[in-house]
Amino acid sequence: MLPAMAEALELPPGPRLPGAIQTALWLTRSLPFLEDCRRRHGDLFTLRMAGFPPAVFACTPEAIRDIFAADGDTLCAGAARAPYFRPFFGDNALLTLDGAAHMARRRLMLPAFHGERMHAYGETMARAAERAIAEWPQGRPFALLPSFQRITQDVILESVFGVTDPARVELFRARLMAFIQRGASPLLLIPGLQRDLGPLSPWGRVVRAGREVDGLIHGELAARRARPAGEQGSDVLAMLLGARDEAGQPLDDQALRNELVTQLVAGHDTTAAALSWLMTHLLENPAALERAQAEALAAPASAEALAALPFLDAAMRESLRLQPIISNVGRWIRRPVTIAGRALPTRVSVSACIYLAHRDPASWPEPARFLPERFLPAGKKVDPYAWLPFGGGTRRCIGMAFAMYELKVVAATMLRSGHFTLPARGDKRPRLRSITYQPADRVTVVYRARAAGRSRAVPATNARVTL
Repeated sequence: MLPAMAEALELPPGPRLPGAIQTALWLTRSLPFLEDCRRRHGDLFTLRMAGFPPAVFACTPEAIRDIFAADGDTLCAGAARAPYFRPFFGDNALLTLDGAAHMARRRLMLPAFHGERMHAYGETMARAAERAIAEWPQGRPFALLPSFQRITQDVILESVFGVTDPARVELFRARLMAFIQRGASPLLLIPGLQRDLGPLSPWGRVVRAGREVDGLIHGELAARRARPAGEQGSDVLAMLLGARDEAGQPLDDQALRNELVTQLVAGHDTTAAALSWLMTHLLENPAALERAQAEALAAPASAEALAALPFLDAAMRESLRLQPIISNVGRWIRRPVTIAGRALPTRVSVSACIYLAHRDPASWPEPARFLPERFLPAGKKVDPYAWLPFGGGTRRCIGMAFAMYELKVVAATMLRSGHFTLPARGDKRPRLRSITYQPADRVTVVYRARAAGRSRAVPATNARVTL
């Protein structure tokens, strides 16, 4: 019996390359590396990277369903993320909690990101996009990604923090970008490299930039707590300050800090990257671009109407399918578990591989093509284990509704504003920035504002992609 049990708990096959080489491949060409692993080793394979426990990757809806259906004491998302994210977001953050503590925090935070709150945030999103568009150069190439980052920063600062004073916004922006840029290298997610060797060392720079962000956040918390009752505002921070758990207890300042840093860092960069990919895919598909623009131009200008556009919603979902912002979501195996009929042992991780699930021809015919029609008519049900850009199960991203609303409002505002051309065929290969994938050339375009009063879409030509 013992040999048979030991054999049953052997890990699925994977590359035989040394761990250092597997790590290098993950950091430099992770998506082709994942495709090669699936081609060579099947739908369940194991990676062994230097300094990390073995990681089993699952690619099919059946396997991913097993991962998301497992209880939080068997497969632990917080424990899988903590070694990488704890130094950024802290011990007591939604991303790094597990079990009952995670569910209690999730219930407490969920109302701030759902339902009627979206309508309150929508006008903030549209105004942020309009301000950025007004500053775009016309008739010469420029990169959209920095502008998208500025838009998503403004949205986070106003809707989450309630910060609107221009000087305060710029101070937050400068310190936030310093923190994000210094921590952008995926190498710094390796626990062994998270060592403060002084102010000039890579991790030392992250630590010091993080302290400056912390100072701003704790200052905001103190100022907000000093306000009279009833004058707390209607932003996410106000809701979190007023939230109480089942025992009637509020979040303490450290927990608030951790959740706010998570929103600042994770909430803006991922959305900016998603906008970049949407524009990349639309600009490369003139018919889809023309249809999205015509739909946006025909709609009322309200954020609520723009967020409800069916073809734009389908295009956004297809863009997230074709290029998800993160490649996988992992769980630490605390108790032996069976995934897709394969018994897996403890002390390894198992990941739902978003990228490979989104490229599975069994779920998505012609998976490399951009076809928004896959998600039409509006409201069409898709397999949640085949389309999972925000993860799934009880650990699905709490900001999904907020992010999708923002993506559509900002994209529709852009589509209504003017014409875009690709000045040259850019490098759209995904570039890994921390854990997110962004187009390598940051989506370089030429923009021309629409003439006042003009409301008809401009048809695409064969000579160049035009919006």
